[in-house]
Amino acid sequence: MNPDSDEFVQFLRTLGVEMEDKAQSIERERTSGRHQRSERSLDEPEVTILRYAEEDEALYHLSLAHTTPQLRVVLPDTQGQLKFLIYLIQFSEHHPLASVFTQFARYRGSHAFEQKRKTAQQHLLAALGEIMKDLFWEGVDVSEIPPEITVEELL
Repeated sequence: MNPDSDEFVQFLRTLGVEMEDKAQSIERERTSGRHQRSERSLDEPEVTILRYAEEDEALYHLSLAHTTPQLRVVLPDTQGQLKFLIYLIQFSEHHPLASVFTQFARYRGSHAFEQKRKTAQQHLLAALGEIMKDLFWEGVDVSEIPPEITVEELL
């Protein structure tokens, strides 16, 4: 789903989130003195993929932070004060896929590979995100989280 679509914006509104428009964003960056987007905070993820899944009524925020793939699942909740829940899903530290990006970062390949590194990184992250998402929902369905992942309720 396109993050600029009306459907996505409406979903975020049901969670209590309001999107700022481009003019507000530009003004905020101008007044804060940050003119270059290339300056990245140490806490900012290297890669981020955001996706809304209508069939799950979930917003998926997949990111790569310090070589660790992280999936945040945002779900609507009628019980809580905030009206949504956020779960952080990661591979268990003993799972071999937990360290795949550390190995990937250390590898120095041919010139041809290095030109495609970012694309490969994004595809690998997307594949790992799908695995974490499927394991999360499998755990929810049977009320037992698989040992390959850890799930932490953030909100």
